[in-house]
Amino acid sequence: MEHHETRIPSIAIVCGSDTQIGAALVARLHDSGATTITIDLPEAAAHPAAMLRLSGDFAEERDWIACAQDIQERGLHPAMLAYAVSEAGDPTALADLGQAEWDRIITRNLRGVYLACKHLFPLMRRPGAAVLLSTMLAGWDARADLVALSASSGGVLALAQALALSGAPLGVRVNTVCCPAPLPADETIRRRALGRIPLGRATGPDDVADAMMFLLSDDASYLTGSSLSVDGGQSLQSWSNAPDLPYSEL
Repeated sequence: MEHHETRIPSIAIVCGSDTQIGAALVARLHDSGATTITIDLPEAAAHPAAMLRLSGDFAEERDWIACAQDIQERGLHPAMLAYAVSEAGDPTALADLGQAEWDRIITRNLRGVYLACKHLFPLMRRPGAAVLLSTMLAGWDARADLVALSASSGGVLALAQALALSGAPLGVRVNTVCCPAPLPADETIRRRALGRIPLGRATGPDDVADAMMFLLSDDASYLTGSSLSVDGGQSLQSWSNAPDLPYSEL
């Protein structure tokens, strides 16, 4: 079988380069020789490796329009878009979750993705382009105390699948990377959570960046509408094989 060298698009847009995952992705893209455009919130510090650093309110359509126009006016032709923002919020039961907090998480995680894709996707209407969205939980898990995250992540996953259908005739691939929500701060609960991860450690930003780099490369040229879980095997756990549940209790 002929081996094809992994290639990353020459110009990439990364939304959320100030997040841990976004920063890891920008660093990997930079090391691969790609030119990176970053789009971050006004108060965020853009990644120093970025060639062009843009900012705006992710909830405001006019800011996304301005970013797209800036990229076009500079004569840049990006071939990759990655939205690396997925905010969990503080664990809160639905009955105690205020509307303002619900709106903040839904806006950051789902409305931001919708606006980014609406205005940046048209810049990449050509074969070989790739869109990559990151979420927590979507596709394999849910948390009763993170309902806004669960809802927004499910929405991102559905949006990615719909966008994959519209992008396919143009040769544009759209995929999603899913990672677990942050582990609890309580040390006892954290140890139990780690015990449920088959590979024995929490998912790190570099783990997610590795998966992103694969999905953006030509090695994934036939993948679209797919969701890749980067979870150390957590999605394989169930009540019957959880390590903290002795067989005597089954």
